[in-house]
Amino acid sequence: MTQPQIILKVLGESGEWTLGYFLERVSTPYGWLGNSGMRRCRELYEEGLIERRVNGRFVEYRLAIRNEPQFAYKNKETVIML
Repeated sequence: MTQPQIILKVLGESGEWTLGYFLERVSTPYGWLGNSGMRRCRELYEEGLIERRVNGRFVEYRLAIRNEPQFAYKNKETVIML
């Protein structure tokens, strides 16, 4: 799994706000999150896949809450729900 995939899995299981430093230099059941864990979180935030909030000096992340299903087209016949 890639680091962004691991982060999404960890945040999905948590279901609540997670401090950013818990997503860096840590071993998870899905693989190791190295020094670039926080950078990957910022990228996922910029892509709209996770939410971010600043709590004092700390940054917290969670999966983005989507009110309606998102769809992506793999090809003309195949539609996948995100």
